Amino acid sequence: MFVGNAGIFDVYAKLADLPEDELMRAYNELFRVNVGGCIFGARAAVAELRKTGGSMIFTASVAGLNSGGGGALYTASKHAVVGLIRELAVELAPDIRVNGVAPGGTMTDLRGLAALGNDDRSQFADPAIEERLRMGNPLRLALQPEDLAGAYVFLASRRDARGITGGILIVDAGGLLRMPRVR
Repeated sequence: MFVGNAGIFDVYAKLADLPEDELMRAYNELFRVNVGGCIFGARAAVAELRKTGGSMIFTASVAGLNSGGGGALYTASKHAVVGLIRELAVELAPDIRVNGVAPGGTMTDLRGLAALGNDDRSQFADPAIEERLRMGNPLRLALQPEDLAGAYVFLASRRDARGITGGILIVDAGGLLRMPRVR
């Protein structure tokens, strides 16, 4: 199995607010990691996965399915990952299954971009973020990495997910459904 999981974040940077010199550096840095890591990792794994009948699982994001999960660069990169999942699912079938997991905001050490000067801290280091994440989904969860692990295990299973390829499993505590009502 190959899991494409490396990622960095643009900290909701608005396209119009990025000076041109920073835009190109930020674009190159973010796409190199978020998209290039998936492409080059997948390419390196193809031969062995064909021999073993393995699978690929990429970490997409709810930002790859909608807007508002990041700034323009991050959102575009995660849409590219979703497209890659779908394309490789066709290209590599029937030997290799290719799927993705689309997490909502998850309490990890996700870093920003060196090009934008925010790579020195986790995007989830702010103590208020946990409560903000809880209030942003119907299940009122601040997702933790262990909340996502089962999705990867399921998609990797030759028995349980044998017929699934090109799929994106959303793990966002219901955040994409709608904004929760204030009670």
